[in-house]
Amino acid sequence: MTDLEPGAGSFEKLGFKRIGNSDLFIQGEFVVENASETSPSIFVDYDSHTDWPGVIGIKLGKGFGGLSLVTLTGDGDAIERTINGSGGGIWRGEVPTEAEFRGRTIESQLADAGFDPDKKDEHLFRKRVDEDEYKGYVVAWVQDGRLQRVLKPVHHRVTELTGEKFEIAGYKDIKGFFGKPASALTLKNDLMQFDISSEIDGRLVDGSQRLLRSATEEELGLNEFEVVTERSGFKIGGVNSTDLIHSLDSLAGQPISKLEERLRPGNDSMMGFLGQNESLISILADDNDFVLSHDLTHQDLALPLFYAREHYLQGKGREFTYKGRKFSIQATAYRGMQFSPFDDRTGTNIDMVIKNEDTGASLSYSGLLPDMIQRYGFYEGKGTSYRLEPSKILEVFDFL
Repeated sequence: MTDLEPGAGSFEKLGFKRIGNSDLFIQGEFVVENASETSPSIFVDYDSHTDWPGVIGIKLGKGFGGLSLVTLTGDGDAIERTINGSGGGIWRGEVPTEAEFRGRTIESQLADAGFDPDKKDEHLFRKRVDEDEYKGYVVAWVQDGRLQRVLKPVHHRVTELTGEKFEIAGYKDIKGFFGKPASALTLKNDLMQFDISSEIDGRLVDGSQRLLRSATEEELGLNEFEVVTERSGFKIGGVNSTDLIHSLDSLAGQPISKLEERLRPGNDSMMGFLGQNESLISILADDNDFVLSHDLTHQDLALPLFYAREHYLQGKGREFTYKGRKFSIQATAYRGMQFSPFDDRTGTNIDMVIKNEDTGASLSYSGLLPDMIQRYGFYEGKGTSYRLEPSKILEVFDFL
């Protein structure tokens, strides 16, 4: 990382302007603060649709999505918004009126809502939030008795990407949704550089990621699976003999006959995990023989599939280097989830194509497949289009 301290000087070099006497700096839609010795805090609009200077009344709401604020404008428009952006309507009997706020300053209303004065600037008020998706402060900015903006911390998905130590490396104006003006910050840590947009609580700008090094398996959460041994002796997540597989009459707590029924087209999945007349045991046994004959395990073959999936899902980008090879990712996301027929609490809503850029070889797979390979040695049946041949994994990930 470059030596860019998260202080006033570095913010001003990037074009940010200090807000009053505070530690907050503003540019475009973003507000940043030198909140710690290692990294700044980043704020976005609490609700970009609210005309904050037109608000004459503000109080806490009763929404179920975390912190909720009710506002009333001078023309009588009342709205309730939770910190996650949901809401709009107000509980019956809770709609505020002008009389409720008459004679009360915005500052006193904020105090009643639990906001405390900023220690350095009398025009700023803060309310602490410690929720799953938002941690830090909601900040209200008041000037001449009118709200200017209400800000909230960026969504936790941003802080998950940045980690504890990062820097703001740049700022630019961009076109947002429907061509509306928006802002983008370039953030940088020791792993990568990427942009976030001021829209949707600081969303990642997909395609902006530039890796500075490869993510480790540990950073992607690829911890070793804890093997579970069933009554039959079958090791879920472990190595099993083909003779043991042939002897199974149940798997993952379900009779083989029931599992086969669920795996066929039109049941747990429209496309199915097995062909109409295929035997689950035969598929498992044949694939087990193939993998063991190469002195490998199903866990070995699942690992690079997990790596690619988590690299993409965790926002690390569509390109990566793994075991000395360069790979690219194409992903298609769906609205609905496909859950595992093995009832093991795994599921997915993505399909992926992985290409080895060094050799040109590629493969496609469902985001659910790495879990089924790791746990059961199941690559799906030959009678389904979602089948991934073990040999194809060895071709694409040719370091195995």
